[in-house]
Amino acid sequence: MKHLPAWKQLTQGKTLSRRDRTAWVEIAISTHRSGRVRWQGTTWPAYCEQTEEVLAPGTCVLVVGIHDLTLQVQPLD
Repeated sequence: MKHLPAWKQLTQGKTLSRRDRTAWVEIAISTHRSGRVRWQGTTWPAYCEQTEEVLAPGTCVLVVGIHDLTLQVQPLD
């Protein structure tokens, strides 16, 4: 069996649409502090490198990557 990168394992090898990559912040995320997001029916640790502002709970974000079990997100435009 071929080993898939973490992102492909997480998505069962499928390419996800923008809508399927949408998550909601549950615990605030800032540049120097990770938080948590709700995505695909569960919560995940998450961080954001693309903003200087705090992503407050309830903020809609886009999942752009994964490192181990931590999602990388960015603010939804």
